[in-house]
Amino acid sequence: MEKVTLESIQESILKLQRIIVEGEEAGIFARSTQSTTCSTKSVGCNIGTSKLTA
Repeated sequence: MEKVTLESIQESILKLQRIIVEGEEAGIFARSTQSTTCSTKSVGCNIGTSKLTA
């Protein structure tokens, strides 16, 4: 068991923030490319958007 210190908590928060930012950027990118993928593969697009929103 590792000791929970203020430093380890802060590190965890920073990691989470990075994941959230990366996720938001990926979401924006997915939405911007969604219109092009929908026209070619509507089924794939529907699956992709349900995964993103879930």
